[in-house]
Amino acid sequence: MIKCIIVDDKSSRKEIEDLVSQIKHLEILKSCSKLSEAVDILLNHPVDILFLDIPVAGQNGVGFL
Repeated sequence: MIKCIIVDDKSSRKEIEDLVSQIKHLEILKSCSKLSEAVDILLNHPVDILFLDIPVAGQNGVGFL
């Protein structure tokens, strides 16, 4: 199983969740609206794919990465 998290503060997060859920080899560990939520997951769980928006809740996703 390929584990992923989604980080997006917009309504497009739901669209990404819907698309990812259609792929049976992908498992969504967490869907976050803030970068701070993603940090906990990334520090404590192996993640294979990170779906990360560039502007997230007033922060820079690229800088976070």
